[in-house]
Amino acid sequence: MMSVFNEKASKELKAEYAFRMYDFDDDGFIGSEDIKEIINRLTGNEKLKETDIELLIEDIFDESDVDDDSKISYPEFENIVLDCPEMITKFRFRL
Repeated sequence: MMSVFNEKASKELKAEYAFRMYDFDDDGFIGSEDIKEIINRLTGNEKLKETDIELLIEDIFDESDVDDDSKISYPEFENIVLDCPEMITKFRFRL
């Protein structure tokens, strides 16, 4: 079995793995709490104001949430990721 972090792993495999990583509450969707967790982990000690986080979440849903249900399903996430090849090519480890 090929590792998801191998540069030869398929885009679909990488997208599926990334989705599972971002779905912190493991409910099958990336919701506002998942996005808030991603933002907090990315900003580290440089915490954003709650209003700024809410604006970011709103922008992410505006761009990604096709069916407007305030959560990102795997098919919605896959469309985003496959349209952004840079994300997939960066999803690897080099030793």
